[in-house]
Amino acid sequence: MNWTEITIKVPQRDTDLAAAIANMTVPYGIYIEDYSDLEEKAEEIAHINLIDESLLAKDREISLIHIYIAETDNAMEALEFLKERLTASKIWFEVESI
Repeated sequence: MNWTEITIKVPQRDTDLAAAIANMTVPYGIYIEDYSDLEEKAEEIAHINLIDESLLAKDREISLIHIYIAETDNAMEALEFLKERLTASKIWFEVESI
């Protein structure tokens, strides 16, 4: 099966609300990239402070929410829904890819 990936860029502070909106578009979940607490979590979980430079370079103020739409579903309809709901919720966003 082929999938369409939609990636929405939002401020980290709005991640929870934006993720809740994104979850309304697909029945099988979403993937969130949020590096705001990367260093603390690495120390807490792995008890190390060695983190790959590419991860350290990630923007801590932005989250990326990935949504995967099956080819049998309407990706453009899902995208329009996302745009409408994020705008109504006064969340700044950018569509990174589709």
